[in-house]
Amino acid sequence: MYELDKNQRTTVLFRGVILVVVALVVLLFALLIMTVRSGVQSRSVLYGQMEIEQVAQSLYLYATDHSGQFPTERAWITALIQGGYLTQYDPDAWIDHDEDGMVFSYNEGCAHGDSTEILIYLDPDRWRQGVWVGFADGRVEFLTHASFNRRLEAQLGTNDP
Repeated sequence: MYELDKNQRTTVLFRGVILVVVALVVLLFALLIMTVRSGVQSRSVLYGQMEIEQVAQSLYLYATDHSGQFPTERAWITALIQGGYLTQYDPDAWIDHDEDGMVFSYNEGCAHGDSTEILIYLDPDRWRQGVWVGFADGRVEFLTHASFNRRLEAQLGTNDP
């Protein structure tokens, strides 16, 4: 059997310690990346919730002030801004998306106050976990994709949301 002298044993031990330290640094770096990514995603979900809540409440107040009628699909964002329901936004940014790239979809023809009808929702591809939805009664929920698709299909009578 081959035996190591004292210098060789020290070298092997030193290399082993270096490998363990490098492995720990890589592990800590991976944990840091996951934490930062999770924080960014949480901020994005919270931002989406705040945006959809503001728009859903603005639409609800608009309908309350206009005999239960929501704005037409073509001019919904302009009607909210011109009516003072949304004040801090550029209409061109909201027609397609807001400054964070969040696309809003608006369903015209909902009944004011109906808690089951989806009035507005954010881009379903934005988050893996689900979709932010604003209902015709001004309420906002985060629905799973399956629940969102089921509700929207039932509401629109189609199989393609």
